[in-house]
Amino acid sequence: MKSMKVRSMSPVIALALILSPAAWAQTASTTKPAEKSAAQIQAEKQAANYEKAAKNGNAEAMFNLATCYAKGDGVKADAVLAVEWYTKAAAKNHLGAQSALGGCYLYGVGVKPDTAQAVEWYTKAASKGHAEAQFNLGGYHALLAGVEQARKDPDPAKITASYKQAVEWYKKSADQNYAAAQYNLGLCHENGYGLPQDTAKALEWIRKAADQDYVKAQHHLGLRYEYGDGVTKDAVQAVAWYTKAAELGFADAQYALATCYETGTGVKQNMKQAATWLTKAADQDHAKAQYNLGVCFANGDIKPTDETINPHWVAFRWYRKAALAGLADAQYALAICYEDGLGVEEDLILALRWYQKAAEQGHPDALEQVQRLQGR
Repeated sequence: MKSMKVRSMSPVIALALILSPAAWAQTASTTKPAEKSAAQIQAEKQAANYEKAAKNGNAEAMFNLATCYAKGDGVKADAVLAVEWYTKAAAKNHLGAQSALGGCYLYGVGVKPDTAQAVEWYTKAASKGHAEAQFNLGGYHALLAGVEQARKDPDPAKITASYKQAVEWYKKSADQNYAAAQYNLGLCHENGYGLPQDTAKALEWIRKAADQDYVKAQHHLGLRYEYGDGVTKDAVQAVAWYTKAAELGFADAQYALATCYETGTGVKQNMKQAATWLTKAADQDHAKAQYNLGVCFANGDIKPTDETINPHWVAFRWYRKAALAGLADAQYALAICYEDGLGVEEDLILALRWYQKAAEQGHPDALEQVQRLQGR
């Protein structure tokens, strides 16, 4: 398994049962509706209470009701109704609603995208000290910088100006202990976005976020300790930070932790633990975890719990998931499965197709295999 240092700023096959009208009617008449859980019943009661208070003009209830519609919590999810109630709460100067409404306009959720409206609502809340809105406004300016950088002829002045505004708002939010802003501010210091590059400052802010269980920051610190980037190399510390984020469900950290258990980096080698964390990450559609889980089954490092199951069939399933996600190594491995009949019926046409996909992404060995099969 290969691990990779990554920095970041910021088919489903459906089985349709076609029933005749009579069969459908019989099914409908004999199938009992699923019983509601206690949590669902409570959520519905809470949403009803919010609606009652919201209709009486309570801004906080309007905001909470909007959030229920946004998340489908106690009510059927409805982005349009969410925007309607966020708007009503925002008009009553509810800062959280103003920030949420900014996001709706920026991303076109429940309303037609409108950047000007998004910035207006973000600014209303941010200027009054709302930490989340300040973070979102910073993110908007960072996005502008990224868009300018992607242009064929980018304007360095515009990029710098946008990053400076991003830093300004991130700092306001970070000073209020908003973890996401602390992390992004740390990345700005790390990369020299909108201010001088400063590794010490970067680590200071990233650590603040990590101490608040911000998983991206915890994973980031794990990478730094594993590779000795800006800190003294310490594999044990790396594992500690990976574990924190992995236990909170962060797939990148689960994959990194699995790698440590497989290789014995900072922790005693333990393939059972490696398999556990790889599976957790793979179940979250982490393509590298899916591919490496396939490798482990194919190599016999991990065995199926049911001894009657062909490990190559399990490996094939994981390779296919990762290949469909676009991972070149998985596409190459899937091609081998089709060519050699490993876990699947031999199919040279599909083998060639997957070798070609891998070759298109620059896989070092795939082009040779394509030429070999085409020359048969």
